[in-house]
Amino acid sequence: MRSREGALLFSDFNQYRAGAVVYWSRELVDGFTLRENGETELTAGIGMLAGLNQSTPHATLEFNVELEFEGASYNEIFGAR
Repeated sequence: MRSREGALLFSDFNQYRAGAVVYWSRELVDGFTLRENGETELTAGIGMLAGLNQSTPHATLEFNVELEFEGASYNEIFGAR
């Protein structure tokens, strides 16, 4: 069993949370196109999660940001050899 001092310093790894997260997505302007289909999408999510065990804080605010794009291949950047 881990000592309480170690748990305070390094956290516990059996943290379980449940809750709702709301996501918002938007395609970015046409001038900023990184994907082949001409779309670059920004997604953001925010929510409140409740701790389900003693190792988890009672409440956690979660915030996620994701930028979805398709980059160029190696050959497109450096040329085929």
